[in-house]
Amino acid sequence: MVQAARSGKQNIVEGTEDGKTSTTMELNLLNVARSSIGELRQDYEDFLLSRQLSQWTSADQRFQPMQDFTKNHNQLADYEPFFQQWTAEEMANVALTLFYQVDTMMNRYLRKVEEIFVKEGGVKERMHKARTEYRQKQDERLAELERTLPILEQQLVTAKAEAAQWKSAYEDLKQRALKAYNQQQEEIKALKQQLGL
Repeated sequence: MVQAARSGKQNIVEGTEDGKTSTTMELNLLNVARSSIGELRQDYEDFLLSRQLSQWTSADQRFQPMQDFTKNHNQLADYEPFFQQWTAEEMANVALTLFYQVDTMMNRYLRKVEEIFVKEGGVKERMHKARTEYRQKQDERLAELERTLPILEQQLVTAKAEAAQWKSAYEDLKQRALKAYNQQQEEIKALKQQLGL
């Protein structure tokens, strides 16, 4: 019974921890934990039966107060004051109630994990999806750059041609301005000679 109790607890802890990297492992370990707790529950039922003690049902007046207590208390310290007060029958019924409540919570949690697994996959699947989406974005960016490259190359050719035209026009303008300047210098020189200056 001690081994079943430890196995239930340890598999819950390990399953929750392993769930960070593997949903499949988490589901497996939590199901092992449920089995261990189920074994322990059966042992407590056998304990009551073999000693001709009662397993409380909803018809028993002690049942509801016990359920209310166990639903609102989940620390060992909450139960320690009663260890020397409760009878074997009371202890066993409280333990059984806790087992059923843990099993209900685990079932609910397992369904949720399975639902997420079916919809989104496990951690490995989500990592693969993230890598695939990242790679797809990189591929799309590369394709976009490859599409715009020829356009940019054409714009560069056009800009170079325009720059060459402007350079040619500048050289032409420069030569004409220089020619006009030289002609004026010659004219000024000739006029000064005529005037005797």
